[in-house]
Amino acid sequence: MPDDVVITCRLDRRATVPNENDEVVDNPQRNILTLSKDPAPAADAPTEIPVGATPWTLDIFRRAARHLVCVADTATDTTGAARLWLVSLPPDLDQARVEADVKIPAEAGPPVAVACDPQDTFAAVACKNKIAWVTVDWADPSRSAVTFSPPLPAAPAALVFDPAGAFLVAALPDQHAVQLLTLDRSDPSASDTATLTLEAPGYDGPQWLGISPDGSIISTICPTEDYSDGAAVWIEINRSDPAQSAIAAPQPIGLDVRQAIPSQTDFVSVTVEEPMAWPVTSPG
Repeated sequence: MPDDVVITCRLDRRATVPNENDEVVDNPQRNILTLSKDPAPAADAPTEIPVGATPWTLDIFRRAARHLVCVADTATDTTGAARLWLVSLPPDLDQARVEADVKIPAEAGPPVAVACDPQDTFAAVACKNKIAWVTVDWADPSRSAVTFSPPLPAAPAALVFDPAGAFLVAALPDQHAVQLLTLDRSDPSASDTATLTLEAPGYDGPQWLGISPDGSIISTICPTEDYSDGAAVWIEINRSDPAQSAIAAPQPIGLDVRQAIPSQTDFVSVTVEEPMAWPVTSPG
């Protein structure tokens, strides 16, 4: 049996070059998704795929026998729509390609975070004003549909699904709160919500989220104003009544969080087994 291969997906999103006036500007040719293998065959160079003007953050569907990388792009077209790029991830990285360029309508605002449903149905895209739900059409990702949650009380900074895909958590730093969305899997835009306020005097609102493997504990980090330190706040989820979830007192972590906050992810890894069947389609 072939060995498993770890594929690392990384965004090169802020490379710069000097222009004709020797001014440092963004280099649009370097806004790419870089795919590489570990262990990498000696002759293999990383695969580079353009993914928009301003790729911001990514996550990955770990669907059996098929994987898609979801890359949120904050740049807008002439209609004001932003984009979610769906990129195939076969073991043969030379065959990786953009399968869909899903437009996020302007009403949602620019995307700031993305999280992929563990049940491989939705990509949740946190935008400035609301959460966009992209329901993936696995037969033809270019036909994936977009719906919206009701307006959020504040702009989210991060998203995380629980491992079972039963709920989604959004960090709302301006509200010093997190919002729990108990998913209606037939219509995620109709999901029930509960907002939990975090008491962390001396710290800003939560900008980083994690969740325990059993989905019972949410972890957050609330940074200081200059991001030189932070406090961890844990939430024990009450599944029967999420609004009554227990919130622990903040615990200073004594670490410089400036390199980790905001919590947008620019790389992710996935383990695949070769060979793996890969039905490649082209975006419509």
